[in-house]
Amino acid sequence: MVTRRTTGRQFLLKPVPLVKQTFGYCLGYAANRYNVRIHAYCVMTNHYHIVLTDPDGRLPDFLSWFNEFVARALNRLWDRAESFWAPGSYSAVRLETADDVIEKMVYTLTNPVKAFLVMKSSNWPGASSRLVAFDSKTTFKRPSVFFSRKGGMPASSTLRLETPMQFVGEETELRAQINERISEVEADFKRSAQKQRASFAGAGAVLKVQHFDRPRTPTISKSINPHVASRNPIALKVALLRLKAFRHEYIQARERFRAGDASVIFPYGTFAMRRFARIEDEPPPGIDEWHQ
Repeated sequence: MVTRRTTGRQFLLKPVPLVKQTFGYCLGYAANRYNVRIHAYCVMTNHYHIVLTDPDGRLPDFLSWFNEFVARALNRLWDRAESFWAPGSYSAVRLETADDVIEKMVYTLTNPVKAFLVMKSSNWPGASSRLVAFDSKTTFKRPSVFFSRKGGMPASSTLRLETPMQFVGEETELRAQINERISEVEADFKRSAQKQRASFAGAGAVLKVQHFDRPRTPTISKSINPHVASRNPIALKVALLRLKAFRHEYIQARERFRAGDASVIFPYGTFAMRRFARIEDEPPPGIDEWHQ
């Protein structure tokens, strides 16, 4: 699951039609260009969530292009020149099990409900895959702002919502399970609102906010930036051990490379050195079966 926030939590992703069109156009173009498979997405007023699969290990390239062109286009829309995204990089969390994939898809799609913005996730006016069927395609026309035919960008891009590989052939059951969990979340937050005598803002109120505004609630600082996630304690432990082993092997390989050993092979999953120094990385045993 990938997440990125706007600078200062400003409402620069306010769900007006041109923002939705720009996000969809850029996401479809980047996903096709870098062979990234999109499973779920939701764009809030100041951040987005995307659940995806990166079969070719090109996530940094994909997000570099996507975030850059969304920022450039929407900065043009809002007539601003400052940084669009919050300082630092995006958050990318590897989901370890099939249940974790479902959980994060539900989390992504119910984000507007959990923020007490709309009572039903299907009522969210922003870009969202909530009502999009798996393996269906949505075409987005080239936005009228920033992009142009002279710049080499196509007149439209197609965004396909793909079934996660763990559930291929089980699309009906997967959609039913997701819908059931979403209904549970919506019911829970409706009860919570009633108990607190609070109310949901509503789509109309969301559309009235100014793009330069920001939430009144204080920023919650996080001391950790997780790279893996799982509710299964065994799967989580294995993932953390795997990540620790990768970092250890990477540091050793980097030191050998710096010492002049150009033949060193970096551990599987290395990106920057493979991308910029043209080194090789070695897949672990069984990686072909894992991809399948």
